[in-house]
Amino acid sequence: MSSGGSSNSGLPVEESDVSSTLTFAEGSLSPSGNMNNAVQGPFQALAYEPDNSGTADMAVSTASDILTLGSVDNNQTLDMPGVLFQHPSPLQATGANDVPDFSAVVPSDAGGPRAPCFSGNDCPPHGMVSLCGRRREMEDAVVAKSCFMKLPCNKVGGCNAGGLEEAPLHYFGVYDGHGGSQAANFCAERLHQALAEEVESAFAQSGNVDQNASNWEVQWQAAMTQCFKRMDAEVGGFCLEECECSISGNPRHSPEPIAPETVGTTAIVAVVGACQIIVGNCGDSRAVLSRGGIAIPLSVDHKPEREDEMARVEAAGGRVIYWNGYRVLGVLAMSRALGDRYLKPYVIPEPEVQCIKRAEDDECLILASDGLWDVMSNEAVCDIARRALSCRRNVQPPVDGQEEETPAAQAAALLVKLALSKGSTDNISVVVVDLKVPRDR
Repeated sequence: MSSGGSSNSGLPVEESDVSSTLTFAEGSLSPSGNMNNAVQGPFQALAYEPDNSGTADMAVSTASDILTLGSVDNNQTLDMPGVLFQHPSPLQATGANDVPDFSAVVPSDAGGPRAPCFSGNDCPPHGMVSLCGRRREMEDAVVAKSCFMKLPCNKVGGCNAGGLEEAPLHYFGVYDGHGGSQAANFCAERLHQALAEEVESAFAQSGNVDQNASNWEVQWQAAMTQCFKRMDAEVGGFCLEECECSISGNPRHSPEPIAPETVGTTAIVAVVGACQIIVGNCGDSRAVLSRGGIAIPLSVDHKPEREDEMARVEAAGGRVIYWNGYRVLGVLAMSRALGDRYLKPYVIPEPEVQCIKRAEDDECLILASDGLWDVMSNEAVCDIARRALSCRRNVQPPVDGQEEETPAAQAAALLVKLALSKGSTDNISVVVVDLKVPRDR
């Protein structure tokens, strides 16, 4: 992760980089794994403005002249006065063995009051950009699913005393593939479905949840873990021992692997409800929450040099070797992933899960692949997204007959553009979820 140089110096931007092909997803993929809504052009962004029916309307508009944060000249320099890149956050892991302590910033539900509800039943406005960048192949995938499932409010830490009111949950995910795109595309198609199934199963087995306890967190942890293990198994072409397929001897899943044994993917997923945000992470993609002007990391990168991850790999009989960076067996630069059968049992699919109450000063949630995080700090990303969302309040409404591009879509496009200008050499995928409720437009 880079915390960069001066904020006042112009950064060169090559025209060929700015006009790189952007790939966008409406939130679903075709059965073949190809995104249906591919568009090309200089930083076009998909706008998502959810309606009350739970679906998302899509509009494509050019975002090459974004906001009033600074001037962007595609042929010369990128200058963003007032946007700081050089200040690392005390919450951000800055060294090989530094693991942020979530407890300092993320309150626990245990023994405390239940979270208030925000935003009602509507899916928060969001935008996503997925860019091939300077790579030859596109291996990232992104997804957004409005109202992918409904649960009683008390099963997601809500404030409803009776626990009878159903709260819609919205799903966002970024998958950064390596060795190929098969695993990432498959997860974009399937993981949210598997998660809904596992969550329903977990709560069905546990019975009624005590509204005064944090048992709901335990169920979500179990469901998320089982979901990721199940997806890892399906990518490999086999079922878990506890799967109904294995028990009945009549497999529902294809015995053929989804991807070769050298292909894998990260997974950073966020379930956003009216009361809580639940994040599951496997790999080195990342989720960061902007709250009251502060960047709060909701995940910790699974890097082989992390002290706890290195100990786990070595306890399993593997080694972490420095070869152009720390790598498991000198090959993979992350210690957890879905797929990568040839590196098991050292590389595991088990996620780390974090639950956080929503608050009135929540501004936005950002999920992104390491193509963004490798060149920009948590603070810089949150500051830019926050300013982008705020500045849109003063923008003139669209001309009659034109679709409005959401602030979240423009914020995502701007972050991708900045990552390119700072030299990112990887695929870059960014999802921005606007959590500011209400927001005047």
